Amino acid sequence: MIYLKFYRWFTSMVGRKANLKLLVSKVREAGASVVKTTEFVQGQTARWGLAWSFIAPRKNVIRSSTPGKVHHSFMLQGLRRGNGAFQVLKSAETFFCASNLSCKTDSLSFSIDVTLSDEQTQAATLDGDDLPGSVEDDSTKVHSTVTGASFRISVFEQMPGTLLIKGSLLNKSLSGTFTSLFSQLEETLKTEFVSKDR
Repeated sequence: MIYLKFYRWFTSMVGRKANLKLLVSKVREAGASVVKTTEFVQGQTARWGLAWSFIAPRKNVIRSSTPGKVHHSFMLQGLRRGNGAFQVLKSAETFFCASNLSCKTDSLSFSIDVTLSDEQTQAATLDGDDLPGSVEDDSTKVHSTVTGASFRISVFEQMPGTLLIKGSLLNKSLSGTFTSLFSQLEETLKTEFVSKDR
């Protein structure tokens, strides 16, 4: 019990699911304030993870002026045969070029640096497009107001047929425009690359 204050999390792997419920109740009886479980599956073998903490979770104060997200991601699962990270990267580049944005593609790192012009950045900021929670439904409005900010799109292969697309905003003043463009990119890539039968 001496270690309770020194370590935030304790973990254990359980081999039988029947034992998990008993262990969770024993950990709670011991005074754990937080108990979490998860399942690990590899082939036909399953194991269960158990994590607990005796330190109460911190209460985060959420301010009303919370800035928009600066990182977004989505998965492309069930890619059609013959489509991979390179094809998705090229399609993303085409998407941003069609939006009159400057793109610099790095095929070695499977990333695209997208830059908006100063005029586009100023127009988007003045029009209030980047207030937290704002959503742009009209794609022509996005094309006319987006220029000057920078963000990076990266493509990672998770496993055959599954890619992770991550977007990172480098200029935090345009989080609303970034969120809107990234959502449109997700819709475009899923329509183009993911099989309809999934």
